[in-house]
Amino acid sequence: MNELSIIIVSYNEKEYIKDAIESCLFQKKADNFELIIGDDGSSDGSILLIEEYFRRFPGTIKYFVMDRDDTNEIIPSIRVSNIIKKAFDYAQGQYFMLMSADDLVLRKDRLYKQVDFLKQHPSVSSCYTDYKKFWSDGKEEEILSEVSLTKGVFWGIHYVHISCFVFKKEAAENFLPSFCDDTGALFSIIKTGKSKHLNMMGFAYRQRDKSIMHVADVMELSILELLLYQDILNSKGLYFSSLSRFSKPLKYVYRNRTLLANDKYEKYRKLSASKEHDILSDIRSADKKVSKRLYYEIKILISIILRTYFKLCRKIEKSFVIKKILR
Repeated sequence: MNELSIIIVSYNEKEYIKDAIESCLFQKKADNFELIIGDDGSSDGSILLIEEYFRRFPGTIKYFVMDRDDTNEIIPSIRVSNIIKKAFDYAQGQYFMLMSADDLVLRKDRLYKQVDFLKQHPSVSSCYTDYKKFWSDGKEEEILSEVSLTKGVFWGIHYVHISCFVFKKEAAENFLPSFCDDTGALFSIIKTGKSKHLNMMGFAYRQRDKSIMHVADVMELSILELLLYQDILNSKGLYFSSLSRFSKPLKYVYRNRTLLANDKYEKYRKLSASKEHDILSDIRSADKKVSKRLYYEIKILISIILRTYFKLCRKIEKSFVIKKILR
């Protein structure tokens, strides 16, 4: 049985996926590992390249291709989440790592060290490294990720890229039902148990001007955040931390709730309506109900207070981390 399952999510990234795969293959092995590539129906030749690596490394690489849906109903976050869930079904490892096909694992010993740390610390369910952002013009920015306060504070205000983590199988079994890409995966991991920082630059996050995050409008991104928040509310965990984390999208969607009637957001309204708590319809009802307007005004105020509190906690902690580094 493989010890570590590395999952790469891919869609039309032929230009980059070779580097991503090889950054994993050339890692020092944590006894043994498997590389599972989930492709979302690429049309740029990525699949042929993935198949080539599968033939070269048949005992290490697995892959699958999702049927492509190019209708207006597609929600990329859901597609990515479905790929991750399907990859979990393929996976045999006791430890997991997630990444995108345009990013890189740094240091040949990174994954070995993370798996070894989790083996030696059975009470810890995940560990994470520092990371850097990099651009095609050679620019780089290092991000130091250390945080040591409670998981509530971590989730309430802190961000670490999901690909910095290696986590135990128990966290994978705890992933959200719909939104388990990026931030949703982070919530699932943090909620599961203790997470510890390892002092190394372990991951490189490629910055691309044409990525989904750069082309989506603010309302759309805010709605997606609220749909994730809806998933989290239904999972019943870290309520006040989540209210802090989603303070900005909650406020933005509420203040601009008349836009929710726009046809371009119909697929999000349908998804919200299929859930236990239809958050988008609930927000829209504030136009007709004074009680709902009062409810959301108070909720937003509380979320701002909580966010301020968690930011203060993080600021205090950062000062201790800096002092520790200077010693």
